[in-house]
Amino acid sequence: GAGDAFVSGVVAGLLRGVDLATVLKMGLANGGSVVTSLGAKKGLLNVGGINKWLAKELVVVEEKID
Repeated sequence: GAGDAFVSGVVAGLLRGVDLATVLKMGLANGGSVVTSLGAKKGLLNVGGINKWLAKELVVVEEKID
């Protein structure tokens, strides 16, 4: 599922020698993508798909919980 996809994205980043922040983003991209489709492999991204996701302009939303 999403956890396995996250780990595969992280491993791909580690094998490519990218910085830790990018490694984690690669994992998030793959894990997030896999939950958008039905099936075990349909939503998995290849390196091109991960790079396309990473190139998007993302808006970070933070909420403080008191």
